[in-house]
Amino acid sequence: MDIKILHSWLLEYLETKASPQKICECLALCGPSCEKVYPYGKNDWLYEIEITTNRVDSMSVYGIAREAAAILPQFGIEAKLKPLNLNKAKVPTKSLPLKIKTDPQLTNRVMAVVMDNIEIKQSPDWIKERLEATGIRSLNSVIDITNYIMTEIGHPTHVFDYDLIKDHSLIFRKSKKGEQAITLDKKAHILPGDDNVIVDSENKIIDIPGIMGTANSVVNDNTKRIIFFIDNNDPKILRKTSMTLGIRTVAATLNEKRVDPELAQTAMLRGIELYEKICKAKMASKIYDIYDHKSEPKTVKTSLQFIEERIGVPIKPNLIKQTLVALGFKVKSTDNKNFEITVPSWRSYDVEIPEDIVEEIARIYGYHNLPSIVPLQEQTKAFPLKQQFYWENLVKHTLKNWGYFETYSYSVISKEMIEKFELKTQDHLKIKNPLSTEWEYMRTSLVPSILTLIHNNQSGEENLKFFEMANIYLPRENELPEEKLTLIISQNDDFLVLKGLIEALCEEIGISDLKFKRSKEKYLDENIQAKIYFKENLLGNLGKVSQKMQDKFEIKNPTYIANLDFAVLASWATKNKKYQPLPKHPPIIEDLTFYNLPQVPAEKILETGKKSSNLINQIRIIDAFENKISLEISYLTTDRNLTTEDVAPIRKKLVEEIENLGMKLQGEI
Repeated sequence: MDIKILHSWLLEYLETKASPQKICECLALCGPSCEKVYPYGKNDWLYEIEITTNRVDSMSVYGIAREAAAILPQFGIEAKLKPLNLNKAKVPTKSLPLKIKTDPQLTNRVMAVVMDNIEIKQSPDWIKERLEATGIRSLNSVIDITNYIMTEIGHPTHVFDYDLIKDHSLIFRKSKKGEQAITLDKKAHILPGDDNVIVDSENKIIDIPGIMGTANSVVNDNTKRIIFFIDNNDPKILRKTSMTLGIRTVAATLNEKRVDPELAQTAMLRGIELYEKICKAKMASKIYDIYDHKSEPKTVKTSLQFIEERIGVPIKPNLIKQTLVALGFKVKSTDNKNFEITVPSWRSYDVEIPEDIVEEIARIYGYHNLPSIVPLQEQTKAFPLKQQFYWENLVKHTLKNWGYFETYSYSVISKEMIEKFELKTQDHLKIKNPLSTEWEYMRTSLVPSILTLIHNNQSGEENLKFFEMANIYLPRENELPEEKLTLIISQNDDFLVLKGLIEALCEEIGISDLKFKRSKEKYLDENIQAKIYFKENLLGNLGKVSQKMQDKFEIKNPTYIANLDFAVLASWATKNKKYQPLPKHPPIIEDLTFYNLPQVPAEKILETGKKSSNLINQIRIIDAFENKISLEISYLTTDRNLTTEDVAPIRKKLVEEIENLGMKLQGEI
């Protein structure tokens, strides 16, 4: 988050003689990144500072002053943090009624006070100038004070028109799906449900707390009495609502980062002080303070040895204490070797372990003061996935050169897609805060994605040739999901064409002699599918998409898919090539067609035929139609030309062996 702060405002809480340029330089080296500082107005300077998202405590004038007070002395510059001297509020004897009902599931702390006799007018020039320098538009004295406190103290605040709140009741509850809230910028928002809202006694929404007020409770020119209101709520619910509705206010940005609820007391007293001073207001009620979740101070234990080992230089114990105390920590040590450190409330979600303490000491000491030493280590080993990346690149380029289009699809899919593919949602990892119901579950297969893609791109009779290489995510109990790199290839051509493509692709990466066995994948045609093996290792499966699945995804043309486990494929890939001399004698090639009424698997047919004789060099299926299957047989020997007389007994034995499987030769030998 980027913030802008005037130098004159900073000096109200930082006692130093350092120049703006020097302050900016020191902050950039040891703390918040001060990007630049430049003249502003007649006699002032403006800082532009970038704050990391975990340091919400520094997203204010007072937060930057605290950082500067700790950092500047490390550069030999005197600096001191000025305390927030706030007067104790004078509670009136007579109090206007106010009812506040919180929900511990939604709120951490809520504070409120009624202010009477409010004068709404233009803010003084010093407030206008400071707010506008930070990028906040001045509206009127009542609204400006809430923004002023937020920028100065770091806790967002809000005001209601007391007389617009029915029965003066503020009730926190969860919203219902479809409820409408019209925010003070006159925009209507339909709430998704389970949002944190404030309603009045008639159950009418009067605020989206921590994000933006509503038009029906906003202060106007006729306002005479206000409720000065500070709420500290569940940051997860707040951020979800803010992102869903697209309301990104400064208040929402701060609140979703866990603003310290202890700051509410300071912001309340500062607000009362400013309303009394600028708006001539008077307290008309007690200060309401409902603290649902008051946290205990955190302690972190560490040692001098631990700190020095991680920083790499000797550090004096007094410097450790001085640094941490300047940042708001409390340090206990009886021997200057072991430290018990109490974390300030504003850092309770940021500092939790000893390494966090080391980081605080190291940055204030100055990373630029640490020696630049290359750590001793063993010789760097080859990156284990380097070879896999090589094969990924080779396969992608090969498929591209063969006319296939590479596709990219989301790793998250919808419940509808899972059910359409006849999978179970409970077998998928569900995302806690999905951006849309279309991206709710981590996919366990690439097939639904490729089928959806085919549906979206089909036109006419063209052959759609797609491939995608991506991870699937298989759930594991109490662990992160198993990520499996998968290759999927689709086309509309033919099963045998796809089978040949897989064989050719494997040849490209050094894998040959694939085995194809019967498969039973539900999404594939039961008669046109196969598992792919290499040396008893399952590489994947291929087949024709079943008519049922084709209808579900509204795909017009027959579709064939190969689904491969690429990690296994890459583990067997090799750059070593096997070369065989060209045969000196020509082969005898012939075709035989068999009736395959018992539906003998192709793998069994080819295996049986190959075993029938050593002179059968190759046997492959060249066609299959209804109950017929055509084989191409190649007879070859390396020492002579084969004759018809040589082939005849081999052919006879081949036919007998295949007919023993229950098949029947078409015609005569």
